[in-house]
Amino acid sequence: MQVTPKSLGYNCIALLSIQANANEETSVYEFVKNIPNIINTFQPIGKYNIHGLAALKSVDELARTVDQIKSNPYVIDVKEHIWVDVVRMDHPENLVIEPFEGLLNTTALLPKGENPKPTIIPAHVAKVAEEKRLEESYEFDKIDWSIMTILSKNANMSFRKIAKKVAVSTQTVIRKYEQIRKSVLPYSSITIDLTKLGYIGIAVFHIKTSYRHTISTVFDEILRIPNVISACKCLGTIDVFIAAPFSDFEQLYNLKQGISKTPGVEQMEVYIDKPFSRWPMSPLIQILSNQV
Repeated sequence: MQVTPKSLGYNCIALLSIQANANEETSVYEFVKNIPNIINTFQPIGKYNIHGLAALKSVDELARTVDQIKSNPYVIDVKEHIWVDVVRMDHPENLVIEPFEGLLNTTALLPKGENPKPTIIPAHVAKVAEEKRLEESYEFDKIDWSIMTILSKNANMSFRKIAKKVAVSTQTVIRKYEQIRKSVLPYSSITIDLTKLGYIGIAVFHIKTSYRHTISTVFDEILRIPNVISACKCLGTIDVFIAAPFSDFEQLYNLKQGISKTPGVEQMEVYIDKPFSRWPMSPLIQILSNQV
């Protein structure tokens, strides 16, 4: 189940792009990984060779976290990008699944010469809580935190099994779940191992838009591009963050070309990382785990 950070009091979710000394990249990565507000870390290929996702209560906390990172003598530069509307950033309807000769041998089942064109999954994420609810913050007890953590990792677990794990009655779990689902866990989704669909990497694009175009217009156009499976608007040095898997370098090139030709895209940085073995990633699950 996906987590609504604002309902837990986290009003600032920011991606920190860190340029570290190449010879000390590993030590800087471990340093960033151990900072309390950092809930996820990555080592992509690109100018900024370490990325950290921070969950913070306020922008003031973001400034302190950036200063802490800059205190490391091997950090050259840090750029902060505040994510907007993180609950709605995954777009499974854009994921392209192509026939491939894999464990399932799907193409062998087709008549000779009849390889279908790639199709886009016609799936849509359920509607999340109303904006009013997203702005609210709630106080939860230890049982609430335990239930939320379990459900964020496995939304299919029965109330009876959850009750046994938490050591409360099934009715208590049901009652608390009804409260939780209205605010913190607005929707659930399946998770996919992109490597088993033939994807070899993830391309992350940091985009700056032209002043002549609105960010929302550029954002909507980019979402029309197949395989743009994660996207959000940003505050900071970039305007739009997107992530898209690719199965070969020709597909990566076509992704880059498609995005760069989108009207309103003025500047773009590309970072390459390993494909997600679990997508949507739900990085905010770590917030729940830290509370239990």
